[in-house]
Amino acid sequence: MPLKLSRYLIDLRKNALRFERIDINGVEDKSFVFKYLSRFICLTTAIGVVYVMDQGFSESFTSYISTVLSILIGLFITALIFSFDKFYQKSGFEKISAQVRIYEERAEEPERTLEIAIGDISEPNSKEKFWNTQGYNYTKQFSYIIGYNIVLSIICIILISFCTLFPVANSLELSKFRWIEGEVEGQHIWLFLKVSLLLLLRVGTLYLIGMVMYNTLFVVTSMVTFMNAKMDRTVD
Repeated sequence: MPLKLSRYLIDLRKNALRFERIDINGVEDKSFVFKYLSRFICLTTAIGVVYVMDQGFSESFTSYISTVLSILIGLFITALIFSFDKFYQKSGFEKISAQVRIYEERAEEPERTLEIAIGDISEPNSKEKFWNTQGYNYTKQFSYIIGYNIVLSIICIILISFCTLFPVANSLELSKFRWIEGEVEGQHIWLFLKVSLLLLLRVGTLYLIGMVMYNTLFVVTSMVTFMNAKMDRTVD
């Protein structure tokens, strides 16, 4: 089970990052800036905030962020469940089978009915195929990014939980620690490891919060773009 879960998480992350770079027309932006800019901004912002903040997260901040992330997780899961019924469409074979069953119920000659049913179903034209491709690409993008955002939110809540479990370590001021040359003992190495871990915890938590907010904005804006594209179809 753990191996299967890790494989699912790796596939989810890979596909989420991939479909983030693909628009509804299937065009992928492989530029270095588009691929790493958001992560670079979130990471530098997290490092800057930790440097300015110096101390750990306050109790009000951890409570506020945990509440916001919990609400987002509930909204994301609800959107993911309802999006399946909204975007899922029957395949061409299922449509043909349904149409055949309707004709078989109404006609008296089953053999002749089958010919009429299949002949009555028209093949989609090039415009419909293009629209189907857009819907497919957006459905993939929406589901993968929403699922990945749920995972990031859960990991972020776990990291915040460590801050509340160890309030003394969380309240340490990192600026008071200095590296002094001299004899290095075991306790010095252990202290260095704890401070490094605490620094990574703070930076990682803020980085994940930034990525969750970025992915949320990305999903909302891409949804508006896709909705506008569908409304333009009805105008045409």
